[in-house]
Amino acid sequence: MGVLYTGDSEDQQSLQTRLLQEKHPDGTPVFSPLVVIGFLLFILIYFPCIATIVAIKEESHSWRWALFSVVYSTGLAWFIAFLVYQTGRFFI
Repeated sequence: MGVLYTGDSEDQQSLQTRLLQEKHPDGTPVFSPLVVIGFLLFILIYFPCIATIVAIKEESHSWRWALFSVVYSTGLAWFIAFLVYQTGRFFI
């Protein structure tokens, strides 16, 4: 997030302030609590660090399992975040 919202050299606002001030063209905030929950769930579930992927490859002696773990965990993370966001929009 810090890379995406670096700001300019004259703007010394904190990252938190810049994220809170982000608005869609219609004036609604970009990062609503529901968006943040979906984002956090995705980050918590998606594939582990590259070193873990390499360790899976070394232990299984196959890139197939390493690739499977990346695709499966990323797909699961996306599905969970999507499900939580859509369910939340339905009720809120």
